[in-house]
Amino acid sequence: MDIIARNFFRLLRAGAFHTEETVEPMSAWKWNRAYHLAMVHGVEAETWAGIRRLEEQFFMRLTDEQRKQWERSATDARPTASTPLPSRLEKKLRRMEDDADSLAGATFVFFRRMVVLSQSMLTADRWVRQLLSLATPLRTDALRIDREQIEDWAEELDMDRMLQLQGALLTRLMGIDEKRLPFSLTLDEKECDEMVEDTVATIAATTHQWEFAQGSNIFVHNSSSKAMYWQARHSVRYLKYHPAASISSFFSSFMQSLTNIEE
Repeated sequence: MDIIARNFFRLLRAGAFHTEETVEPMSAWKWNRAYHLAMVHGVEAETWAGIRRLEEQFFMRLTDEQRKQWERSATDARPTASTPLPSRLEKKLRRMEDDADSLAGATFVFFRRMVVLSQSMLTADRWVRQLLSLATPLRTDALRIDREQIEDWAEELDMDRMLQLQGALLTRLMGIDEKRLPFSLTLDEKECDEMVEDTVATIAATTHQWEFAQGSNIFVHNSSSKAMYWQARHSVRYLKYHPAASISSFFSSFMQSLTNIEE
């Protein structure tokens, strides 16, 4: 993980969870990149709170303009909409909720956040925001979550491997104690680190849209082949964690792009 991402998550933890963090020295350009990550992932307010908490540290050297810009963004920030789920997955979740025990309300809310996080990572849609929403209740409500039910639901949606990835992200990036995870983390240290590194490599990515146009020769051509290849590679990246959803996400993006074709 590069220094920009490391400092970004330090600010996030300090601001959201009031933890003590130690920032590393960065240039003004790199602080601008950290600000960009905060904007992309919808965590301007939390990271600004982290800056305020750690501002007395020697290496917290943002320019006055950077501070003003970050503060304005934090003040103007609006709640980030949750990543929409595919209709088939939404129907499955509704059925699972209907079939659940009446006491499983908090557990289902948490599991739904896990599913949303998974979808956010598949579509490169502000997954850090969703990871934060998953981490927050674990600091207070972990004991209210039914571990066995979480694992049963995950198995039903073929998310067993995705659970491990999310566990690695929660412990490494959000500072959650492994004992507070509502599922068993079976990875060793090396596997956790490799998963986190692989995921954080996508942190600067935003949702890529495919644009198609209809040429004068009637044949359809792709006007953004780079975006298409990016989406393909991104889907393959998560294929090992959530196979069905990765394939579905890829073809959903493809089909959605076709709506841009003139009829």
